Amino acid sequence: MQAASVAGAEHGVTLKVDLGDELNRRVRAATQATVDAHKAQVAAAAELRRTAAALAAHGLTGRDIAHVLGVSPQRVSQLLKDRQERG
Repeated sequence: MQAASVAGAEHGVTLKVDLGDELNRRVRAATQATVDAHKAQVAAAAELRRTAAALAAHGLTGRDIAHVLGVSPQRVSQLLKDRQERG
């Protein structure tokens, strides 16, 4: 099936599928869980940057910070650099 093309006009098609109440509920729950997980990841990354900066301010070395946070020394460098760039 092909749609006719009209210069300057936009065409859109909305497909609505009735999955039933149970599957619709599961789709909404799965979608919300994905959104919630993303928000939690963003918050965790911000807290990790703040914590790395606080540990550095207390005089810990990058290697010590890595050990405390359970990340690699390279990751600590990234966290501290990200923190400086973000202000």
